[in-house]
Amino acid sequence: MTIGFFSILYLSVFTFSFSPLPPSVHILGTTSEDTIILYHRGGAALSTNSIIQLTIEGLRTNLTLGDYLDDTSKIDSQWNMGEQLVIPGFHVSGHQSEITIMNGVNNAVIFHGYV
Repeated sequence: MTIGFFSILYLSVFTFSFSPLPPSVHILGTTSEDTIILYHRGGAALSTNSIIQLTIEGLRTNLTLGDYLDDTSKIDSQWNMGEQLVIPGFHVSGHQSEITIMNGVNNAVIFHGYV
């Protein structure tokens, strides 16, 4: 009976499909006047189809990562270590602001931080 129980437990645990973990990435952010600058400091390269959710004082705006990379960085369709992302037109100084970056394929959260 014990062998039967552990056989069922073994089959149910090891046949269960676990979701893959989102990529790990290190991002450093800074602001200047009405511009947000994000620096990719290491970890996985992110697709230009990734979604940036910018929330300032509760107002959420969805942006596409590739729209804010320079032309040289867009060549390989990835945001890689050492490259920067420049998002103009958002005044965040003195406001509660946060950034969430999600994978464009399955909306898995890759990064979340405050500006």
